[in-house]
Amino acid sequence: MTEFKNILPQDNLLKNEQLLNYVENSLTDEERHEVEMQMANDNFDFDAVEGLEHFNDTKSIKDYVRHLNEQLIRQTTKKRIRKNKRKLQIQDWIIISIGIILVLCIIGY
Repeated sequence: MTEFKNILPQDNLLKNEQLLNYVENSLTDEERHEVEMQMANDNFDFDAVEGLEHFNDTKSIKDYVRHLNEQLIRQTTKKRIRKNKRKLQIQDWIIISIGIILVLCIIGY
């Protein structure tokens, strides 16, 4: 089940901090080249950097990410609760009544 919680491959993705530092131009030339090489190999990273460049400051990025995470948790919690409500809950009296009906059918036959 844990493999479904983390859907993005972690081996080749850039870390959030690296992306933010790249957008802020606070990386060394070597680190910057490394990030650019990764962006050239992976369109997802390129799109992430392109999207981050539209923000004016990093504080708004962090607030936006926090807001998105809270919203995602709220939505998944609602779906989980709704799914649990829809489950057929087996109750003991149903099993006992079915057993009694089967016994009565066998005796009546």
